[in-house]
Amino acid sequence: MNSVNTTGQYIVFGLTNWVDLKCPNDYICIDYCYIGDDMSRSYLKKYSMPYNNPKLKFAILCDSEKEADWLNDIICEELEEYDLEDDLYGDNWKKPFDNKCLENIYVIEEEEIKILVDNELEIFEKNIKKRFKDYQIKKNKDLDNELRIRKLKNNKLLKK
Repeated sequence: MNSVNTTGQYIVFGLTNWVDLKCPNDYICIDYCYIGDDMSRSYLKKYSMPYNNPKLKFAILCDSEKEADWLNDIICEELEEYDLEDDLYGDNWKKPFDNKCLENIYVIEEEEIKILVDNELEIFEKNIKKRFKDYQIKKNKDLDNELRIRKLKNNKLLKK
């Protein structure tokens, strides 16, 4: 299977293995963020964190922030037994758990929510990285174009 739906505007995810956080590598942060076409800052801060390069453990795509927030809350509530005892990291941080237990969460099962793991997660990551790279290229071209126009305007003003 080579096609995975990557059209959701929001992602509920589990991340682990941050470089600069003082927590064991196997602790998992469950959260959500916007991943729409403009690849907002939340994507950079929460998901890719290039300086950290955390490992994505699972992803669930959602069409709205309300849906993502709701699903994030349910997952964190259902996985309460995996909460860290130390309040330092907050409610979204969990001790290691098997992704299979996500499938047993009643709402996920009842709503037939698709959880991306393993091969599908790899395909999703490749697609999202390509989207981000394309976004960066377009953003840089737009900036170059804007700078070129400013330079032309300044040259015309200087000639007058």
